[in-house]
Amino acid sequence: MKHYFYHDGTSKQGPFTFDELKEKGIKRDTQVWYHPMPDWKPAGELEEFADLFGQTPPEMKKEVKGTATPPPPSEPKPPMPKNWLVESILATLFCCLPFGIVGIIYAAKVDSSYRSGNYEGARKASKDAGTWTKLSFFLGLGTVLVYLILIAAGVATSIFAF
Repeated sequence: MKHYFYHDGTSKQGPFTFDELKEKGIKRDTQVWYHPMPDWKPAGELEEFADLFGQTPPEMKKEVKGTATPPPPSEPKPPMPKNWLVESILATLFCCLPFGIVGIIYAAKVDSSYRSGNYEGARKASKDAGTWTKLSFFLGLGTVLVYLILIAAGVATSIFAF
């Protein structure tokens, strides 16, 4: 069984059992010693006194200057706008290469802008991606139609030309 001593600020008191020491009204910073401790320690630092003083949270770490703290959440994120990536790739492959590539570039900007919190930039990139993708599709479709018309006209001329 341990025998505790404490220092009341002017002299040491003890020996006491743990229960007797609790009745003495010691505080966290009261210096306590028992054998075989090499030196006196504040009672708040000893494990057996944890229940006596209750649980206290650890000290707050001071913020280091230069570190960014995230802003408090103010309002929910708006939904992510359509990125048009699949459509842009298909329009590039099957319709019109140059305009489809521009659509792919804008489609990639939608995701990166949205993830960085630039919701207005993401919305604008989505609008531009849609414009370039549709332009690519309709130019490709128009080219195919003109080609088919020219083929039909050539066939028709060859049939009626004697």
